[in-house]
Amino acid sequence: YKFPGVPCKLSRSPWRVGSKVPKLGEHNKQIYHGELGLSEGEIEALIEGGVI
Repeated sequence: YKFPGVPCKLSRSPWRVGSKVPKLGEHNKQIYHGELGLSEGEIEALIEGGVI
């Protein structure tokens, strides 16, 4: 995303560019494996079944 300049100027809080916003679905596999504990086979079955 491009913008013309700093949205506001604060003397004691300098503005900086942060990290990019993740793309839709960018971290899905990490969530399915790490948080939900699904195996690769389980994920593939969900994809093939149209669930995810």
